[in-house]
Amino acid sequence: MDSLIDQVLHQRYQICSKLSHKPGSKTFLATDLTTGERVVVKLLLFDADFTWENLKLFEREAAALKELRHAAIPAYLDFADVEIGDRKGFLLVQTYIDAPSLQDWVERGRTFSEAELHQIAKDILDILAYLHGRQPSMIHRDIKPSNVLLSDRSGNHPGQVYLVDFGAIQGPQHGGTVTIVGTYGYMPLEQFGGRAVPASDLYSLGATLVYLSTGQHPADLPQQDLRLQFADQAQLSPPFCHWLQWLLEPDLSQRPPSAERAAALFESPPGQLALAQNTAVKKQQPDNSFIFVDCASASLTLRIPNQQLEKKFHHGHALAKALVRIKQVGLWTFMITILPMMFGSTGMVSFIWLPILFWMGVSLAFSLFVRPLLEEVNKIHSPNRYYLRLMPKDNSSGLSLHLFKKTFWIDCRILQQQLIGISAGPYDDAHYRINFIGDRSSAYTLHVQGSPDEIQWLCYKLNSWTGWEIGYHDSTPVGSA
Repeated sequence: MDSLIDQVLHQRYQICSKLSHKPGSKTFLATDLTTGERVVVKLLLFDADFTWENLKLFEREAAALKELRHAAIPAYLDFADVEIGDRKGFLLVQTYIDAPSLQDWVERGRTFSEAELHQIAKDILDILAYLHGRQPSMIHRDIKPSNVLLSDRSGNHPGQVYLVDFGAIQGPQHGGTVTIVGTYGYMPLEQFGGRAVPASDLYSLGATLVYLSTGQHPADLPQQDLRLQFADQAQLSPPFCHWLQWLLEPDLSQRPPSAERAAALFESPPGQLALAQNTAVKKQQPDNSFIFVDCASASLTLRIPNQQLEKKFHHGHALAKALVRIKQVGLWTFMITILPMMFGSTGMVSFIWLPILFWMGVSLAFSLFVRPLLEEVNKIHSPNRYYLRLMPKDNSSGLSLHLFKKTFWIDCRILQQQLIGISAGPYDDAHYRINFIGDRSSAYTLHVQGSPDEIQWLCYKLNSWTGWEIGYHDSTPVGSA
């Protein structure tokens, strides 16, 4: 390919130097003779290295770059047929970014502080959030140090980050691809099977940051249960290590599902950073736990023994509901006792039936209205279970919280409101609990008590389903009701 130097392709792009050579394609730095700007020309020729798979990926990269508009991603400029001697092929032209790659920086001897790694991670997560947020998602599938460019330092900033080489991208029209692409050491397990999801790019980001912090290729690091053992090789704080371990979970379900989730927890206090690792370990329900979890796509239901569920209601709200019940009792009593007396054939008949009808009316009203109210306000110690159900709210990103008690054939609905937060931690010296915080928190507070292992297991289940990060703090009491 050195013979292409100084040649003009497509009557416009003069080749200056070779940037890289991969099976199926070659990349050059060129000058656009029309504009005088330097550009990147990627060339695919029908030669001995050609495969139809290379052509599919080449066309996919061109189509993807044509759609993307991001300051940290090269811009699409041109795509054309070319003919070089007796060989034909295609060229893809994109903007040139004059910055070394992270691989180049490490090979030059540069080291990165934790603050610099923090900023680089944030910048890459921003790019990934843009790619993954498209409908459908675009997945890069080949994030590694040589595909991330970093400009020179600017003040306290490590430099501007750019993501390049979209030759492995999984584009919107190819969501079902089974093509195995990527780089060994930076690829998660699912990618070896031809499956890639947004969390796959997060694994590659984690492996890239590990390389920057240790100077070693991820494939050269020791492993335990398929997890990279890098903490001893890197001078990183425990919270940052926990966060990287979260990105590098071999089990796809244990990784953050999105760049936004990863970035949100990255900005959280250290207690929440440790949650990802803690809940991943506590994913098995303790043997002595009697909480039942039914996790479906539409709702998550917890069946909780009454002894473990503490409910505190705002007195003003309980009084308002009591007044409603009293009005309902009066209405039923009037209908069953006074009306028959008013329309009875004789006063004697009405007088005889009056005590019986009154007793029936009060009993029925009490069963239908007063008893459920007492069950709501008071904590009842019985073998029955409460059901705590989380459901999507009005097709929005919020969740609604439903608490009801099933007694025989009756569902006594107690609580239905929007859920705005969940917290967990010690309650007192002997108890731990999860708090469910609703949008009417002045009216309701719900606590599920249990052992530390049981509460951490519930955190894991709730994390997996809600997509929220529950702030489990192992040293700060959450307070008592």
